Amino acid sequence: MDFNFDITNWQNHPSNRRYVVFKYHRIEQADYFEQLLIQEGFEYERHNEEEQERYLIAAPKAAEKRLLYLNNLAIGKFRNKFIPNKAFRLLVLIISAVVLGLSFVGYFVSR
Repeated sequence: MDFNFDITNWQNHPSNRRYVVFKYHRIEQADYFEQLLIQEGFEYERHNEEEQERYLIAAPKAAEKRLLYLNNLAIGKFRNKFIPNKAFRLLVLIISAVVLGLSFVGYFVSR
C-alpha cells in the first residue's frame, strides 16, 4: 500500500472501501492502537512491514469517527513534546506574553 503525501496517518483502503488503513512508524503506537481496537471490540487486520518500519492496521470504515479518536489517543500517548527543554519552553512562553502585552499597550496608546 502506497501512502501518497498526506498529513494524516490514515486513508481509505485501496481495494476495499469499507476499510480505513492506519499507518504507524513506531511499533509502540501500532501496538497501543491495536490494544484499543481489541478493548473496543473492533475487527481489524494488521500488516507489519519491518524493513520499512511501517505498521499498517485496517479497520471497518463504518466506525470511522471512533477509530479516528482511538488513533489520536495512540499518537498522543507516545508524542514527544514540541519544546523538550522546560527552561526554553518557559522562555518562549514569557517572550510571547511580553510581545502580546506590548502589542496591546501599543494599540491602546495609539488610539
